[in-house]
Amino acid sequence: VKGSLMALQRIHKIIAQSGVTSRRKAEQLILEGAVTLNGRIVTELGTKADPDTDKIKVNDKLLQTDVDKVYYVFNKPRGVVSALSDPEGRANLGDYLKLIKERVFPVGRLDFNSEGLLILTNDGEMMNQLMQARYLPKTYNVKVKGHFKAEDLLFLRKGIFTKEGVLKFKRITLEERLKNKSWIALEVKEGSALDIREILNRKEMLVDRIVREAIGSIELKDLKPGEYRAIEKSDLDR
Repeated sequence: VKGSLMALQRIHKIIAQSGVTSRRKAEQLILEGAVTLNGRIVTELGTKADPDTDKIKVNDKLLQTDVDKVYYVFNKPRGVVSALSDPEGRANLGDYLKLIKERVFPVGRLDFNSEGLLILTNDGEMMNQLMQARYLPKTYNVKVKGHFKAEDLLFLRKGIFTKEGVLKFKRITLEERLKNKSWIALEVKEGSALDIREILNRKEMLVDRIVREAIGSIELKDLKPGEYRAIEKSDLDR
């Protein structure tokens, strides 16, 4: 009911649902005093508001709560920053997304030299759920220097334990042996937030290329680098 207690929601949830940022980041913005409710600064995380009637501002910008939720799969090229802009002037996601009228954000990131699948959305709640899905499998094709040996596969199947966390694989296959390099497919079941390139390099499996092919059941398919396609919320729910 508009304007009643039934319509009230916590402000950090409203901010996340509007697509401005994740719920966790919204909480941080509230604590920093960057959020106002009807002209008054809000610093209490439990504060509630009516998204239909109250005026909420984040960093002095009025929150739009009636924006349609959109979802995209993007094939990030190598040498592109996983952000909508870059203070150093490097190529970034914003350079490729000018035809999308909504302001979308990447769910997670790929490092500058890594390629492949990024999910983009303005749905803060969905972004938060995906970021917290610790065991959501992610599939990578990795080109390493040299020839991959049977003992390397056995080593990886045990998992890699580092001070940053544990990297475990659900599936490891040798895809192709080139003259001086090897392509392997890695389906990560735990630790996908870790820097896979750095960890493999430390174990003397020097990475030449790394391409994320899938997140759960969402796949790149025939998307070329720099291209994107729209998907449905039901694809992400699944």
